[in-house]
Amino acid sequence: MHAIESNLLAPSLSVPPTPAWHRFLVATSAIELCQAWLEITCSQLADVDYAAILVKDLAAGGFAPIAVWPSEELDFASLSEAIGQAIHEQKGIVQRHSSRADQNWQIAYPVQITSGIEAVIGLSITTPSPNQALQLLHWNSAWITNLFISRNSELGQVNFYRARKLIDCLTSLNHSKEVAQSLIELTTEIKAAIGCDKVAIGTFGTSQIRIRSITDSAHLEKNSHISKCYAAAMDVALDRDVIVQATREETAAQNPHDPVTQLLEASGNALLVVVPLSTSGRKIGALTLEWQHVQLEEESLKLIDAIRSVLAPAIESRLQSDQNSAQRLGHEIKQVFEKLLGPDHLMLKTVAAICIIPLLLSLLIHIPFRVTAKTVVEGEVQRTATAPFNGFISRSFVKAGDQLQKGQVLLELDTTDLEIEKHKWQGERDQNNEKLQQAIAAQDLAEVQVASAQLKQSQSQLALTIERLARAKIRAPFDGVVISGDQSQQIGAPVETGKKLFEIAPLDRYRVILQVDERDVGSIRQGQQGKLIITGLAGEAMALRISRITPVATAKDGKNYFRVEARLDDTSIHLRPGMEGVGKIETPSRSLFWIVTHKFTDWLRLTLWTWLP
Repeated sequence: MHAIESNLLAPSLSVPPTPAWHRFLVATSAIELCQAWLEITCSQLADVDYAAILVKDLAAGGFAPIAVWPSEELDFASLSEAIGQAIHEQKGIVQRHSSRADQNWQIAYPVQITSGIEAVIGLSITTPSPNQALQLLHWNSAWITNLFISRNSELGQVNFYRARKLIDCLTSLNHSKEVAQSLIELTTEIKAAIGCDKVAIGTFGTSQIRIRSITDSAHLEKNSHISKCYAAAMDVALDRDVIVQATREETAAQNPHDPVTQLLEASGNALLVVVPLSTSGRKIGALTLEWQHVQLEEESLKLIDAIRSVLAPAIESRLQSDQNSAQRLGHEIKQVFEKLLGPDHLMLKTVAAICIIPLLLSLLIHIPFRVTAKTVVEGEVQRTATAPFNGFISRSFVKAGDQLQKGQVLLELDTTDLEIEKHKWQGERDQNNEKLQQAIAAQDLAEVQVASAQLKQSQSQLALTIERLARAKIRAPFDGVVISGDQSQQIGAPVETGKKLFEIAPLDRYRVILQVDERDVGSIRQGQQGKLIITGLAGEAMALRISRITPVATAKDGKNYFRVEARLDDTSIHLRPGMEGVGKIETPSRSLFWIVTHKFTDWLRLTLWTWLP
């Protein structure tokens, strides 16, 4: 049965002759007062079957009976419907009993104060006028209302007193800039708030308790016997995570070697309370309170429990504010590991496992490291068709992309001037030949020599002109494809000797040029194999082999690239010079973690090397 204890002063009234009134006037607790009130009320009504007073049970979250009439063993479950409706509608309820045909009524009346419904009065009565019974409950409920108002007033005063003490403790903790001085002031304030004779406080370090302050002790020696006793007793409370309360006589008789017993013997006090300070499963420290007497008030225990819940996070925050960056980082890492290795925090452990297991697998699994590079296909042999002499373009037969056969005419130059020059040198040759014949007939040796030289000159010029006429038709040197050049729009345009007209490459011999990033070129070796996928032939992967690494870097898009040449083991009939794609060169196996992070780690090492002295 839920109990509400409240000290009541008996009023200075003449005691009525009935025993119920006598018990009502001299009641010293809420249970006695409610039971007497219920008996008086039922005696004022006729034909009451049973009645009960239910009060709010804060612990259970519902309502529990505090007084019943006529007997405590009476089953009043039939009142539950009316009581529930009264609580829900927050007003008096009168309803007929569902299982009885006579004039039996179920009446429920809620007792309300400013904080809400504190109690419900329910009774079962057989009467033709149930509203009169409800009216009597309304008048008589003033006594119950006054009871709860008085009780809430007392609780408010107690809570105000307790809150003021807690605020004083928190204020003393943040009063000084130095943590050590703040803890000294805190122990002094706790001693004054609770009224004990001695207070000590310790904080939990890396692995043990460190005693920070003891009231009435000017100096603390870390290795002194009393400090070790305090630390051992605090360790016991932290391990159990409960408030330890003990007297010297009881502990000495039960276990003389217990740390709490040894602390009582060392301090000489009669009563000891050790309060562990922890928050969210983290050990913050502990507090010891000592009395020279054995009696401990209930309010002191409640204040101790309130101090425990409030001081733990406050002390933790105060200690963290005094740490430097490295200590704070270490503290945070320690907290994470404590959560991971502790019994709780299943979600954190699951997330950590999801992150750590792939990381471990990436360190253990080794796969071939493939260097990726942009590629372009070139002909193994590339020939340039140039203008053999100064002239004009007469006709053009091919352009870039056309396939050629050896000897096929690519372009013709205008030969009009050459034909004229050819006829000129033919006429001079005939004239010089006639002069030579005349000189021979005249047996003029000097004229023979002159005419013979002139004849040879005209013959040479004629042969040169004929040769130039033959070279006016530019032909393909081999079977291949035109990879650049389109002179079809330049008909009649002049060209100079040596001007590039076409570039020709064979169709069956290619080389691949890879642009390898300077960060990856150290992994490339001659003879390594790889794969090539051309953009226009994405479905065909062609095997390649590194044939040459050019030790010269070129800048492109803000990065440096090395030119690496490779040969194709097998070619596609659709492959053409100038096609671009992506090549991947296989290097020795590395861990998956290294493959993913090596570019970042290389950049980090270079950055540190740049900035470090």
